[in-house]
Amino acid sequence: MKSTWKKLVAKGVIVAALSATLLPLSSAPAYADGTTHYVSNGGSCSDAGPGTSQSSPWCTFSPVNTRGSLAPGEQLLLARGSQWNQQLTLSGKGTATNRITLGAYGSGARPKIIRNGDEADRGIILKDPSYWTVSDLEVGHAGTGILVNYSTVGNREMVFQDLFLHDIHGIHQGSGSGNAATGDAIWNSAGIEFTSKTFSPSNPATARVLDGLTFDRIEGTRNLDTISLDWFNDDYDKITDPTIRIVGNVLFNHLVLHEDNQGDYASSGCDDGMRITGAQYVTMMNSSFDREASCASQTGTAAIYLADVSDARFFNNSFTHVLNTASSDMVAIDFEAETRRVAVSENYIADNAGAGLSYLAIHGPTPNLTDSDISGNTFVSNGNGSIRRYGNDATPTGTIRENLFHEPKGLTYKEGSNFSGFTFTHNLAIGSRASVFNSSAGFGPSQTSAWSYQSKNGAGWSDLAYFDSTAQRWQPSATTLVPNVSRFEATPKSCSDCSVARAWTAPVTGTVSVRGRVAKSDIGSGDGVITKITRNGTAVWPATGSKSVAYNDLGGFETYIDGLSVTAGDVVRFEVAAGATDTGDVTSWMPTVAYTSGPTDAEHVSASWNFDTAGNPEGWTVGNQATQSVSAGSNVINATGNDPYLFSPGGLRINSDATEYIKVRMKNSSSSTRGEFFFTTLTDPTWTAAKSVSATITATDPGYTTYIFDLTRVAAWKGTITQLRFDPIDKAGTVSVDSISVSNRGPAPASARTWSFDTVGSTEGWTAGNDVTQSVSGGVNTLTATGPDPYVFSPGSLGIDAARYGFVKVRMKNNGTNNFAQIYWTTTTSPGWDGPKSIAALVVPQDDGYTDYAFFVGGNPNWTGTISQIRFDPIAGTGTLNVDSISVSNVAY
Repeated sequence: MKSTWKKLVAKGVIVAALSATLLPLSSAPAYADGTTHYVSNGGSCSDAGPGTSQSSPWCTFSPVNTRGSLAPGEQLLLARGSQWNQQLTLSGKGTATNRITLGAYGSGARPKIIRNGDEADRGIILKDPSYWTVSDLEVGHAGTGILVNYSTVGNREMVFQDLFLHDIHGIHQGSGSGNAATGDAIWNSAGIEFTSKTFSPSNPATARVLDGLTFDRIEGTRNLDTISLDWFNDDYDKITDPTIRIVGNVLFNHLVLHEDNQGDYASSGCDDGMRITGAQYVTMMNSSFDREASCASQTGTAAIYLADVSDARFFNNSFTHVLNTASSDMVAIDFEAETRRVAVSENYIADNAGAGLSYLAIHGPTPNLTDSDISGNTFVSNGNGSIRRYGNDATPTGTIRENLFHEPKGLTYKEGSNFSGFTFTHNLAIGSRASVFNSSAGFGPSQTSAWSYQSKNGAGWSDLAYFDSTAQRWQPSATTLVPNVSRFEATPKSCSDCSVARAWTAPVTGTVSVRGRVAKSDIGSGDGVITKITRNGTAVWPATGSKSVAYNDLGGFETYIDGLSVTAGDVVRFEVAAGATDTGDVTSWMPTVAYTSGPTDAEHVSASWNFDTAGNPEGWTVGNQATQSVSAGSNVINATGNDPYLFSPGGLRINSDATEYIKVRMKNSSSSTRGEFFFTTLTDPTWTAAKSVSATITATDPGYTTYIFDLTRVAAWKGTITQLRFDPIDKAGTVSVDSISVSNRGPAPASARTWSFDTVGSTEGWTAGNDVTQSVSGGVNTLTATGPDPYVFSPGSLGIDAARYGFVKVRMKNNGTNNFAQIYWTTTTSPGWDGPKSIAALVVPQDDGYTDYAFFVGGNPNWTGTISQIRFDPIAGTGTLNVDSISVSNVAY
C-alpha cells in the first residue's frame, strides 16, 4: 500500500469535489479574471450593481445565477452572519494557479443557505467544476446540500473545507426529484453529492473525470448521507480504462460525522453516513464517525459504504455506535462490492450494533473484495464481532493481522460464509474492555489518570494547561497555540530539546501491546518531524533513537509494540519533535495501549456502595418521590410516585474508559419492570436523557437479583463521570438495594476463545496428539483418526476463567461410525491430563450435515480456576470428521 501514499503525494491532492445536477445557465459572458463578488442580505446591498465591493454587495444569488460561469481566479464570497433560502447555481473552470473560490467574508458565524426542507430543494449546484475551493459555509434543510454534476472529463483538484452540513434528506434510492430519467440522478440525499447523467455503460468516460479531491474539516449531522461519491449508485461512473476509476486521488481529513439519521424504514431509510463509489487512491484520516446510519433501512446500514473502490487506506479514524435499528449489517464499514487493495488500519472501531467491518459476496461471481489489509485496528464490543463475512458469490481475499480485539463474538463472525481467502497473523484477544486504552476514545477536556497531554521545553515534561473548546485541543494558553495535542494529531514547537506528547500512565503492573501509525497530516511544507515512543524517558520504539517522518509522508509508519512490561505509574509517551522549523508539522497519531496480561483482566471497581451500616446511606440522597432507610445490609427505598430517584455523592471522578458497567443487586417488591441510571460529567453537569441507561428488572421479585446497566452503548458515557442518579423503579412501591457498584466487568463475552479454521493450512495452534492427522481447507479442520484413541491439543496458556465460561462448543460433521467424543482440560494448578478433568458426549455417527455440540464442562467440579489447555477426543475409533469451529463459551447455543 506504500505506493498509494506516494501517488497521493505526487499528485498534490487537495480537497473534495461535489456532484451537481445541471440546470439551464445563461449564455452571458463570464466575469473577468480575478474579480471578487460579494453577497450580503444586510443594509446597503443591491442586485442592480456589480457586487464587487463589500460596501455594495449583491443581496441575493440571482445576479450570479443568471450571469454564466465563473472565470479563473474569480471569487464569490458570502457575508458571515447572513442567511438565504435560495438555490445557488454555479459553473466554471479555474486553473492550477488561478483557482475559483466560493467562500465567506467578514466576521461572525458562517454564511447559511437554509432551504425549506423539501426533497426537491438544493442548496448549491456546481456543474463541471475544476480547480475550485468551496469553504466556510453552512448548508441545511434541503434534498441535497451541495450537488456536483459532471459531464466532462479531465477536471482537477476540487477542495471542500470548513463546511457544516445538516438536515439533508428526502431522496432515497433515486426517489422523487432524485430519479435519473427526469430528475437530478441523486441516489440518496447528501450534504455533498457527486453524480452524473453522462458516463453510462453505453457512453463511458474516456479518461478520469476528476483527479484530485479533498474534503477537510467537514461536519455533518441529521443527514441521510453527509458525503456521497455515488454516481447514482454506480450507474454513471463507467470508464473505458479498467485499471482506473472515475475519480482519483481523494483525501478525507478531519471529518466529524454524527447522528446522520434522516429517513424511515418504509420509504427513506438511513442506509449509511457516507458512500464512496468509483474512486481510486483514497485516503481517510483523523476523522470521527459516531451514531451514523441511526435509523432503520431495508437494505442495511453502515457508517461508510464502499463499492468499486481501489487503492485506498483508512487510518487513524474512529467508528463508533452504529445503532441497533433492527436492520441488516449495522456496521462501521461495508465492503459491498468491487473493492481492491483497500487497507483499514490503526482505527478505533467500537460499540457498533453489527460487526466492525463487513464483507458481502452477494453481487455475482465476478472476483471482487480482493487484497484487503486489515491491520493494527482496535476492535471493542461490536455486536457481531470485529469482521463479518456474508454471502458466497465470491471469495474475498486479504490479510487480517496485528489487530487488538475485545469482542463478545470474537474477531470473526461467519454468517453462512467463511474466511478461507484471508490470512490471519498475530491478532491479539484482550481479556476485558478495561484493559483497552485508545487515545481517541479517551480524549477530552480534562487531563485524566489514563491519558494526558504534555510538552517539554528542555527541563522536563509538564501538562499543557489550556483546553480550547472550539478547536478541541490542548495547548499552553488561550493565546499560545503551539505546541498542541488534539484527538488525532500533535503539533510540536521548534526549539532546542522541545517535544509534545500524548502520554499514557499505566494504572497497574502488567504487559501491554501498542498499536498505532504516525504520519504527517500537513504535507504541504516544512522539514518533517522526529518521533518516538518512550517508557519513563527511555525509547521503546524504535528500539533506540527516534524515527523521522518526512514532511510529505502521508503514509507514515506502523508503531507496533508487543510484550512491553509496565509497572503501575509508568508513563508511556508518544513524542513528536520538530526539525529545524515547525512549519507544517501537524502529525497524525492515534495510538492504543492494551494489557495482554496483568491485573486489569480482573474486575476493577471505581465506586461502590454496600449499605452495610444501619442508618448510613453512604452519601446517597433522596431526589424525588422516595424515602430511604438503611438496615440489615440493604437500603430500603419506598417510592411514593411514578418518578422516584436518588442521587449518589457528587465529585465521583469515575474514569469512563476504565469502568463502563453499573451493577445493582436488589429485590424489587413493586410491579415496575424498569430501572434507570442517569449521570453527569465534568464537562456536562446537567441531567439529560442522552446521559442515561435503563434495564429491565423483575417485578415482585421474591429474592435479590443482580442487574447490569451497560454504558458501553451510551455515547455520552465519556470523560470524567461526576455523579449518578438512580431511578430504581417507575411506579410506587418498595425496592431493597443490597449494593451498587461501577465496574469494568459487564456480562461475560459469549466466547473466551474461538477457533474458526478459516485460513487454508492454519490449524490456529491446534496440534495432533495421537492417532490423528489434521488438514485445514474450505473453512474446516478435517481430522482423520487412524487409531482407537485420536485426540488433538489446543494452544497452551489459554488463561480462561472457568467461573465465567462453562461450555466447550464444537460444530462438526462426523463422517465415521463411532459416536463417542470427549473433552479434557488442564488448569494452572492441575497441569496433568486425567479422567476427573474431562466430560464426554454422544455425537451423531455418519452425520449428513453439521451439528452443534455443547460440552457442559461447568458442571464438572474440576472445571475451576484458570483453564490452561484443552484436549479434544473427537471419536473413539477410526474415521474422519470435519470440524467447523471450537469455542469456549458462557452459553450453550
